[in-house]
Parts: sequence; structure tokens; C-alpha cells
Amino acid sequence: MRSLPHLPLVSCLIALAAVHPVAAQTPAERMHAIFDTEWQRTLKESPTFASQLGDRRYNTRWPDASLSATRESQQQTRHVLAQLKRIDTSQLSAADQLNHRLFEDQYETSIAAEAPAASAAAEPARRNPGREQPGGSVEV
Repeated sequence: MRSLPHLPLVSCLIALAAVHPVAAQTPAERMHAIFDTEWQRTLKESPTFASQLGDRRYNTRWPDASLSATRESQQQTRHVLAQLKRIDTSQLSAADQLNHRLFEDQYETSIAAEAPAASAAAEPARRNPGREQPGGSVEV
């Protein structure tokens, strides 16, 4: 049987590489990764839009307009905005700085629009018959 004397060394190098990547992502790479992830989220959350664009992965789904899905999406938007704000824009090209500002503005506008929607969702069911209530039930 052949001995593998270098196996422990190789294992250690693999473990170190996982903990300390050789090349860290640049700010531009991080920003574009956020853009890519958010585009995929848009397609997944809006399957009919994805179908209109020719992306057939979500053809068997309808958009989830439930209160819980809306809240989850809003929470994700706030999380993504926080990630975006941690990017050092001075390290970006002029075009990427503009893209960053536009994306940031779009998400800040979306978050600002949440406040009126959240207060409307909190109104008693007697004022809003047919509206979904916390917990997913619908008052009629």
C-alpha cells in the first residue's frame, strides 16, 4: 500500500485557504456580486416578470403577495442596503460609483415606502375587511 506523507500538509493548506482566501474581492467585485444576487432575487420574487424576459425557471409559480413574503423581502432589502453601504466607493470607477448611487437610492426609496405600508397593515381588520392579518389569516 502506498503511503501519503503529504496528506496532512495538503489538508492544512486547504483549511487555510478556506479561512484566508488568496485574493480578497475588490469593492467593485463585491458590488457586482450584490447586483447579480439582487437580480436573481427579483426574478424569483417576480416569476411573471422573469417569464416575460424569457427566463422560464419560475414558470410554475405566481408572485407571493402575502404579508409575510412582503416583510421578508423588505428585510432582505434592508440587509442588502447595509451591505452596499459598507463598500468603499472611492475604490470604484466613475461608472460604478454612479451605479452604486443609483442602486442605493432605489433601495432607500423602497425602504422609505415601507413605513406607510407597515402602518396600513397594522390597522384593525374592521377598517380593512379582506386584508391579510398577521399570522396569514384574512378577515372578511
